[in-house]
Amino acid sequence: AGAAIESASRHLAAGARGVALRLAGLPEDVVVRDLGSRLRGIGAVR
Repeated sequence: AGAAIESASRHLAAGARGVALRLAGLPEDVVVRDLGSRLRGIGAVR
């Protein structure tokens, strides 16, 4: 269970970096697509 929590927290941190990059001026569609793939990677989105 600990490993799953650690993995999820890493994905969330990566998602937070994506938001920061979007605020820094990256195209939003690229960020949204990346975040969606990360969420699917942890099973949060089907």
